[in-house]
Amino acid sequence: MKRNAPAIFCALLAAGLAAFSAWPSLDAGFVNWDDGKYAASPLVRELSAENVKKMFSAPHLGLYKPLAFLSLAADYKVHGPGPRGPHLTNVLLHAANAALAFWLCFLLTGSLPAALFAALAFAAHPMRAESVAWVSERKDVLYAFFFLLSCCLYLLRRGRAFYLASLACFALSLMAKPMGVTLPLALVLFDWMQSRQFSRAALLEKLPFFALAALFAALTLFWVSGGGQEQAIALWRRPLYAAYALLFYLHKAFVPSGLSCFYPYPEENAALGAAYYLAPLAVAALAVLAWKFLRRDRLAAGGLLFYAVCLLPVLGFAPVGRTVVADRYSYMAHIGLFMACAVCAASALRAPLMRRAAAALALCVIALFSFGQRARCAVWKNSVSLWTDAAAKDPSAALPRAKLAEAYLEAGDCRSAVETGLAAMESGVADADLVNNTAAALDRCGRREHALVLLEKSLPMYGSHPGIQYNRAVLLMRSGDVARARAGFARALELDPTLPPPPPEPQIAPN
Repeated sequence: MKRNAPAIFCALLAAGLAAFSAWPSLDAGFVNWDDGKYAASPLVRELSAENVKKMFSAPHLGLYKPLAFLSLAADYKVHGPGPRGPHLTNVLLHAANAALAFWLCFLLTGSLPAALFAALAFAAHPMRAESVAWVSERKDVLYAFFFLLSCCLYLLRRGRAFYLASLACFALSLMAKPMGVTLPLALVLFDWMQSRQFSRAALLEKLPFFALAALFAALTLFWVSGGGQEQAIALWRRPLYAAYALLFYLHKAFVPSGLSCFYPYPEENAALGAAYYLAPLAVAALAVLAWKFLRRDRLAAGGLLFYAVCLLPVLGFAPVGRTVVADRYSYMAHIGLFMACAVCAASALRAPLMRRAAAALALCVIALFSFGQRARCAVWKNSVSLWTDAAAKDPSAALPRAKLAEAYLEAGDCRSAVETGLAAMESGVADADLVNNTAAALDRCGRREHALVLLEKSLPMYGSHPGIQYNRAVLLMRSGDVARARAGFARALELDPTLPPPPPEPQIAPN
């Protein structure tokens, strides 16, 4: 026990820093970006055998993630419907992940200082805020917990029981979030980093991992394509986005400024900026440099490869969602990157004085990271603070303005919602959701005619948006134009059959 005391202390230190850095998220509420679909889902509100069966028998919200729903249902059962319970669980999972990150890096490097730096930098980094402070990203911290635990159990290599436990944890990781499919590649990488001899036995032990990964990858691609989640991105653009993403997460690892919850894809019909065309050249140049200087250092090279491997599912080759990059996608990848930095520093700095100076600098950087994460967690306090920040970071993006208008409406501030929507449209920023939410705000402010005019003018461009058709029909019904209202309701239900049937006294509502 005494021999392991320093490692246990380091793991607890990493967990404590993770909890300290993410603690402000405990004061946050739910946000109007999927939290209602997770924390308020009917599957979550009642922890019953029937609901558990539904969680595990089919995908929900486009992906198969039953453990994420099950854990939120447990939070609801224990803590009730408020946000503090889910936030507390996210913080505890992040703290556990920081300890496991230390354990993983220590098993790979055998160096307490290198493993401690990697774990502390991972735990405190501002980009972690999105995964921890956003209740909907329970799947992120949960899949990472089982992913890291599986890796650590594999590396211990203490017989059949540990091997089976590693395989079971991998399966649980996949059931929390399919992003865990990269784990078999990570295991092969670990063998190479530790100079393990390639053999038939080493190959056979990986086959169950690869089989599970292939199954979940195939199902995920099927569900994503069938659910209409895959973005219509031109094939030639996808490698450019992939290279850009690799550089983005690398750059933000060391300079985490200007972080946002929303980094939209460039418009498909617009020319790409120079950064996207230069990104592949920059990635190629960095790869050549890494090969030249690190090819004999398997631990440092392996850390960089772990960084790339963990990002594979989210590099945009099969684009899902509206964002080209996202802070949450770096959650696992940064562990390998920071481990590589620590190993390189340990190799380059031999003199005791240089090492002490490097340690002092590392502590300063980690402290800055930690307070940066606390600041980012404060941004996630509520929907208004979240989307105010995102709109300020990218004034040309329509979604943050639409969500901000919706947030003001939810807070009962219809005047601010109207001002937000109209100001965005006057500056040339608009989309269907922004128009719809602005119309809802105008109606709430007693400006029904203005709301109807806005929706009528938007029909040529956004006529296929079911919410616009539905809310236009509501306003027409209130205005006494029953025939056109009925046609509008019919069109809205044709576009989205899940909309409620026309009520006798319809109420206009935001998205």
